[in-house]
Amino acid sequence: MATVQAQPFPLISRNFSTDLPNDSDPITIDETTFVEACDSELNALHDSLLNVLDNVGEEYDIEFASGVITLSLNKIGTFVINRQVPNRQIWTSSPISGPRRYDYHPEDGSWLERRTSPRMTLQERLEEELSAALSQIITL
Repeated sequence: MATVQAQPFPLISRNFSTDLPNDSDPITIDETTFVEACDSELNALHDSLLNVLDNVGEEYDIEFASGVITLSLNKIGTFVINRQVPNRQIWTSSPISGPRRYDYHPEDGSWLERRTSPRMTLQERLEEELSAALSQIITL
């Protein structure tokens, strides 16, 4: 009987934040600063979504707990926006564009998507997708 030896699995380490061409060095912030900035963004986003969606005439359900916003729009699907502390990012899952990652930029307080072109902020992406989905201009 022949024996098969397992080959070692090569471990490859990549820093996804620097994979883009023409990208500056990744911004590193400590966990406390990240959590404060992230919580501030998520709280403001949740409040804006509530205000906007109450006025658009679309049925929705929104939950916000433990750093995760879950927004269900009956005709469109579910958006999930959550903080990823180990990666220092906000991640989103959209029924329109799929998964996205946003890095914090302290110089202007924005959350910028660094892996796509054109690069968009979290707010710009949500405004664009919600506007298209609800057939009206949405401003958060």
